Amino acid sequence: MSRKRCLKKIGLLAVGWACLLASCTVAAKPNFMIIFTDDQGYNDLGCFGSKTIHTPHCDRLAKEGRRLTNFYVPSSVCTPSRAALLTGSYPKRVGMHSGVLFPNDDYGLSPDEHTIADQLRSVGYATACVGKWHLGHHREVLPRQNGFDSYFGIPYSNDMNRPKNIRKVPHGDDAAWIHQDKQVELWNAPLVVDDEIVELPVNQRTITRRYTDKAVEFISDNKDKPFLLYLPHSMPHIPLFVPADVHDLNPKHAYKCVIEHLDAEVGRLVQTVRELGLAENTYIVFTSDNGPWLRYKHHAGSALPLRGGKGTTFEGGHRVPCIV
Repeated sequence: MSRKRCLKKIGLLAVGWACLLASCTVAAKPNFMIIFTDDQGYNDLGCFGSKTIHTPHCDRLAKEGRRLTNFYVPSSVCTPSRAALLTGSYPKRVGMHSGVLFPNDDYGLSPDEHTIADQLRSVGYATACVGKWHLGHHREVLPRQNGFDSYFGIPYSNDMNRPKNIRKVPHGDDAAWIHQDKQVELWNAPLVVDDEIVELPVNQRTITRRYTDKAVEFISDNKDKPFLLYLPHSMPHIPLFVPADVHDLNPKHAYKCVIEHLDAEVGRLVQTVRELGLAENTYIVFTSDNGPWLRYKHHAGSALPLRGGKGTTFEGGHRVPCIV
């Protein structure tokens, strides 16, 4: 695909968001849920061609809605992609283009930028960010300073912090997958609620399910008013984790196990929307921030039939599954 056509598609997405947001001021206000996975490849859903990963809940969303097979994100790595999603701007325009942020970085997405959350909150929406932020971890650039009423999540990638006395942590290997309880203690990722660290290290085995718990709580609390739920999952970014009750000990099944757990949690969230009678007035978007981290083989996903993955400018890095 030519650069011109690719930019046109990204531009059409931005126009679509603008139309939806504009409509909120004149008609009955719809709810918005954006489910944003981390490093999930184009081929990693049943409805996008996977023959090995079973995703009945996402497949149902695709059947009832729209499957966008030519959907592109503006960057093939985390931080720039997230900045573009939330602001509708190219990453460079908002100063988030130079790569991913790390715990030693002292900047993030400026509160002076206008985000989707800012826009919707200005017309009466309740707004929540539940999950991986990765647009700066200092208080002045966290979600509550960028349009969200509340935040619950890990402020950067789940592999970006570790105890200082540990030089190297197993990263995407089979032993780490098998011995998950030991692996949890090796990473020093914090759980932040609003602006404060409440758990260090966070139990990454349970984090996907806890994100869903918090999202369900938010939707239930705001069922009588319009809301925006931004749910950027930490998985399936390396290192991979799942709860004990769904853990497949075979490391060859690691990635499949994580995606199927994510799909089950999507199903639980969407079922809440249905049970509360909100399904006909809620836009649900499911997509990924960029393509798969291919170097980790069976701990990572697939972008087939596309070339490349995360960190590349090939289609496998930028073209991701999207369901609306």
